[in-house]
Amino acid sequence: MDGTVDLLTRRLRLRRLTREDEAAVTAYRGDARASRFLGHGLLAEGQYASWFEERDAEWDLREPGHRRFYGIEVRATAALVGDAVLVRSADGQQGEIGMFLHPDTAGLGYSLEAGGALLDVGFGTLGLHRIIGRAAADNRGSVHAMERLGLRREALFLQSERRGETWIDSAVYAILADEWRRRRHAVESTG
Repeated sequence: MDGTVDLLTRRLRLRRLTREDEAAVTAYRGDARASRFLGHGLLAEGQYASWFEERDAEWDLREPGHRRFYGIEVRATAALVGDAVLVRSADGQQGEIGMFLHPDTAGLGYSLEAGGALLDVGFGTLGLHRIIGRAAADNRGSVHAMERLGLRREALFLQSERRGETWIDSAVYAILADEWRRRRHAVESTG
């Protein structure tokens, strides 16, 4: 598979991250507003090189369990506003998607566009059978985006993840390849 192909949506370009993206990635991954729902710390200055190298090494998805991180760029301005990940399961038949966006982009629908592009690659190019998404149950933006993409909530794990001194609930959403194809066909048929 050619791992260098950009994914284009109406407003976004999902592309391979580069070393030159350090300032932009550190800006949104280092913002406490964006990181409050994550189980890991902020990306601090000086940490990008190792963060990038780890993710870039998995770009080709050669091994099950590898992750492909795309930079989410606004086409009109070329501004890098987040990243999106597609993960292949250990058996290579399922996947997981996730989006991380700068908090200033909340409500603009970028998660929907990026998520749709990842689902197209996962179910199309990679031939996956099922794709999940995970979110803190109180992360309304992520939950709403997954539901609008057609993923259904399959699980709610009470107090399953720790954020500082607090235990939070996490939710798992999923969609099957056939469901995504029907949904895409219905959208394309109605214009």
